Amino acid sequence: MDKKNLYSTIILSLLVIIIVILMALSSNSNNNNSDTNSDNNILKTYYINKDGPIPAINCQADDINNKIIVIESKYCGACKIFMDTLDELKDTNYIFHIYDVSETDQRKYIQDILMLDFQYTPTTIIGCDAYLGAIDKNELVGILSKYNLEQK
Repeated sequence: MDKKNLYSTIILSLLVIIIVILMALSSNSNNNNSDTNSDNNILKTYYINKDGPIPAINCQADDINNKIIVIESKYCGACKIFMDTLDELKDTNYIFHIYDVSETDQRKYIQDILMLDFQYTPTTIIGCDAYLGAIDKNELVGILSKYNLEQK
């Protein structure tokens, strides 16, 4: 191997080592930043993809914990069935806040103000718990009776 090839190999090796070191330092720096920024009291988008509680900070956003929120779409067959169920409950003391996510402004409100994202419609949020799918009338009345909601 001549001197020119030897120098080229050494320079290339040094560049690879420098790049690896810089990547390692950058990775550690990112990990440290994410640790310091992970504060449970910061409102973050909550992705609803299964039944379960919504984090308390999201619940306090726009007073979700005192509302019954229904996320539906005009293109959803199960939503149409569930809307019929809600129609049967129109004479009760419950107020249903219904958002049709096929409407851009309503989807934007759910995502930007309530900080909720979802995978399925209909999704019903009651007292910071998420319920997926069309719920029949008797089951819904049973679920609602478990919550002490201050309806507005």
